[in-house]
Amino acid sequence: MWNADNIINLCRQASDIAFRYYDDPPMELKGDDSVVTAADRQVEAFLTEHLTADGSSFIGEETCGLRGEEYIRRALEAPSCYVVDPIDGTAPYSCHFPAWGHSIGLMSRGRLTDGAIYLPVQDVLFITDGPDVRLVRNLRGGDYRNEVFRFESPGIDLRRPVAVAQRFVKTRNLTLKNQVFCWSACLAGCEYLLLGKLMAYVAIVKLWDIAAAGAIFDRLGIVGFNEHGKKFSLDVNDEFYDLDPASPDRFRLRDATCFAADEEICRHVFSHIPPEA
Repeated sequence: MWNADNIINLCRQASDIAFRYYDDPPMELKGDDSVVTAADRQVEAFLTEHLTADGSSFIGEETCGLRGEEYIRRALEAPSCYVVDPIDGTAPYSCHFPAWGHSIGLMSRGRLTDGAIYLPVQDVLFITDGPDVRLVRNLRGGDYRNEVFRFESPGIDLRRPVAVAQRFVKTRNLTLKNQVFCWSACLAGCEYLLLGKLMAYVAIVKLWDIAAAGAIFDRLGIVGFNEHGKKFSLDVNDEFYDLDPASPDRFRLRDATCFAADEEICRHVFSHIPPEA
């Protein structure tokens, strides 16, 4: 069961672990040549212990590949399954760039229901709480502020940048006049979209990257559309994700997906993205 106060506390404790290593984190390359640090693994172990204490299932970036197919199948069908990226933005984290944080999503029978995303350096956290989304500031300061958040659309605005996923800039082109940011961190793109600092965020990311933010976006009316015009769904299925156990892209969104205040902005962004060759 999702308890917002408990999740907020876990995010704070996760950030304590991350900051222990922040100045010089021990790191190595995983099989897909992406960076993993000691902090990623320790945060995931900490969250696994606490989030599964009630019998919930757990899908995390650093341990998913170690679990058997039967466990993953049951997790995708379970009444309660946490989907976690212990440190979203490991590459920025590893070089002390502040575009990183913790992402905790909850899924029930294959549908995303709740989420929390937290940028510890900025000390800004968004979390679902019943029908609302709450904005928490000064969490690490100990006397944090917690208020119901209302999202305001920036509209189509050249003054606001568009953030894109790292995989996007390596494989695609973008001809927008807006400034373009690539922080190699889904969570940072999502948080700054929520704060009204970005016009849109273009994602080609995995389930644990977008799970929490997807639930938050849904509460606030923020939409996602892929380049084929399909609306992003909270359902985790083969239509939107590559779920093939043999695929190197397992759990990745099948298509580039633009998240923004409305469909008009998404269409505008994709009108400036040439189709894949």
